[in-house]
Amino acid sequence: MLPLAGVPIIEHVVKRAHASQLLNYVCVATTDQPEDDALAAHVATLRNTDVYRGSADDVLGRFYIASLRYPADVIVRLTADDPFKDHALIDYALTAFLHAWSEPDPTIGSPDYLHLGGVTWALGADVEVFSRKALTAAYLTATDPHDREHVTPWMEREYRVWRLKDNKARATIMTRHTIDTLDDYRFAQRVYDALYPTAPLFGYDAVLASGIGYTDG
Repeated sequence: MLPLAGVPIIEHVVKRAHASQLLNYVCVATTDQPEDDALAAHVATLRNTDVYRGSADDVLGRFYIASLRYPADVIVRLTADDPFKDHALIDYALTAFLHAWSEPDPTIGSPDYLHLGGVTWALGADVEVFSRKALTAAYLTATDPHDREHVTPWMEREYRVWRLKDNKARATIMTRHTIDTLDDYRFAQRVYDALYPTAPLFGYDAVLASGIGYTDG
């Protein structure tokens, strides 16, 4: 709920998800704890956005139960502490998954889990795409608390992971596009103050090209 350019972070992430040309539904799966009452209430005011409230510790269970609301065979996971999510990268990842899923390679089959992330991307650019089959298997099978808390580690171990690298073949990106610390938040403030007024849905490349350093200011 911290603001960037006067708008709560969660609202920025939701609007960036809605900017996708391929997503059919957007749901924020938050906890049922009192400290998330304000967040849930705010999300409920956002257009075409659902909110589901579940376990604070079993995030995998919360995510799975939220997914049952929708007639979807393919699911995209975005994390709400990443305010620079790029709708073009969401569609890039989803298109790659759907293509491989609909026309499986005869030697390796179709994917059940695709991850746009890793060293060629800034931390926080991540987009995860997986089948309902993989999510259901994880929900029914995973028992480790780490797997239940972080949603996808079980899938990553049990299924062949499709890694989607930066299509511009950049070197390792060290920039943090997520908010875990006060320094992360201050960096996000500088980026939003510079880019948001003229381009509210500024993309990943715009952040990298802005020249705004993580330690500037």
